[in-house]
Order: sequence, then structure tokens, then C-alpha cells
Amino acid sequence: MSSDFGIPVEIKDRAVTTAFFAWARIVEHHAMDPHRKTPDYFEFLIGSLLAQLLATHAVDAVPGIEGDRSGKNDNAIAKWWPAGFALTTFCVALVRKVIAQECGQIVTPSEKFGDIKIWQSFRENLLEEPSIAIAYFDDFMGLSPNWRNPSFFRERATRKFHGVDMDK
Repeated sequence: MSSDFGIPVEIKDRAVTTAFFAWARIVEHHAMDPHRKTPDYFEFLIGSLLAQLLATHAVDAVPGIEGDRSGKNDNAIAKWWPAGFALTTFCVALVRKVIAQECGQIVTPSEKFGDIKIWQSFRENLLEEPSIAIAYFDDFMGLSPNWRNPSFFRERATRKFHGVDMDK
């Protein structure tokens, strides 16, 4: 964040640890799911990690003077919500690597990832329900989000991943 966008962030070790152990319970709970080797499964798990990291406030933006901030990219979303953008960007990179390694597929975020209005809705709704981060993450990655029960893998709206039906 600092080198790319000129926005320094602070990682809070205790919060990251708390988020990781909560996420590990989610992974353990879904360990025997028959779809556990599909892109949709990894998408769900990494969206769940994002939800845990955001819920524990694992990253904070370091206050600074606006004029002192410089970076390679000028991103309104990164400036508006540095912590959320940093964590979501991390999870996008993570899901891309995991799906490429485990499933041999290349995934990229949708155009919604660059829409600040969606990010504003994301941040506002996150205050009411932290698990909604999973649905927004799906939306950012071009999947059909489960807005009602995003934390329930078996209740995902569809098991389609970039046009491929995972139930077949």
C-alpha cells in the first residue's frame, strides 16, 4: 500500500492472529465438503478470511500528511478506505494464486473492483454484518454473491465459477 499508493498501513499482529484462528475453524468446518477442491470453494474460504480480517480490524491506515503521500498509483478507493482496500487486495492476490495452483485456472477481479460506489456500500454494510465481506468479495471476483447467508458455503446462490457449473 505504501509503495503502490503512498498510503502506509499498520498490521496489528494480535488481530491477525485472532482472525486466523477464527478462519481456521471455518476451514476445519468445511474440510470434508465434496466441493473442497473447486475454485468456488477456495473463493469462499478466502472471502471468509477477508471477513475475519476486516472484523478484527487487522490493518489500520497510518495517519499522515496528504501532501507527503506519493505512490506509483493514484487510487481513490485506496485513499478513501486504506485498510479495507489493503485487505481486499491481499485476498484477491491470494485467491488468484491458490486457484491457479490448486485448480489450474486464472481468475481476475471484475470491473466492480474499481467502482468506488460498490466499495462505499461494502464498507457501510460491513458495519452491520461482517460476513457480508464474503458476498462483496464474490462480487468483486465476478461471481454471483449470496447476499442473504454469505457465510454458509452450501447456500451459495450458484455453484458456478466463471461459467462452469461446479455441481456437474
